[in-house]
Amino acid sequence: MISGKCPYCSQKYEIEEEWIGKMVGCPNCNRNFIIPDPTKPLPEDKVEMPSPKEETARKGNRIKSLWICNILLFLLLVFAGAITFRIWFPPSPVENNTLKNELFKHNIIKLLDVGEHISTMSSYGINKLELESEVDQFEATLNMAIVTWPQSPAPQSRLFLGGAFECAKAIDGWRLTIKLWNLKINKSDQPCEPNINGFKMYKDYAGNKLIEKVYSDNYDVPEYSKKKYLPFDDNISVLLSVSAEHYRSGVEQIMKSIGAIAEKAGANN
Repeated sequence: MISGKCPYCSQKYEIEEEWIGKMVGCPNCNRNFIIPDPTKPLPEDKVEMPSPKEETARKGNRIKSLWICNILLFLLLVFAGAITFRIWFPPSPVENNTLKNELFKHNIIKLLDVGEHISTMSSYGINKLELESEVDQFEATLNMAIVTWPQSPAPQSRLFLGGAFECAKAIDGWRLTIKLWNLKINKSDQPCEPNINGFKMYKDYAGNKLIEKVYSDNYDVPEYSKKKYLPFDDNISVLLSVSAEHYRSGVEQIMKSIGAIAEKAGANN
């Protein structure tokens, strides 16, 4: 007979030697286990030591992680220091105005560059997709110019804001051009009175400058008979032309406002 303990619940047992190496069930916990040979020592857990190469790689990874943590901590401290410095020592009005003036100049140069590009394309042939992209860019730049407009006396401000309003009217015209162009591409009906496909919207913008035609008495669509309509091709050109007029007027006023400020600054110096 041999004795031992269940490896799961430690219940003591006594059993014939013939059961060594065979699986039995514990009457206490009902779990199965193999009866070990009491004459053989239990196997010891082996702890594998890492090779020199593996140990070197582990040390390298730890050093690399430490460097990354130090760099991130340094950047965090620099950022926190910059914020703290600005809280305790805010920028002076002169510094703010200088920065704002530089941003304003950059936005005006970009505004003129995009506006001239649109005007040139309008004169020599234009692609609708390109027009859409350029108009989006022009509008974003105009908004930035308005935001960065430096403080100035009322007359100069009125000039600038008047110019910005004219540029916004140019944007409206370019957007209407794109709408009319899309109607043509989609083979929709041409804008017709009283207000089919935005007839009134185009009239409100360009007025008598638009080219109007009249449907015949026996036109295929009875509701259009004897009604005024706006031919696509003719009025795409008209809208581009009217938009260009607003753009030119806007640029002229903006440049006058900038010139007036420069003259005043020169006189003060």
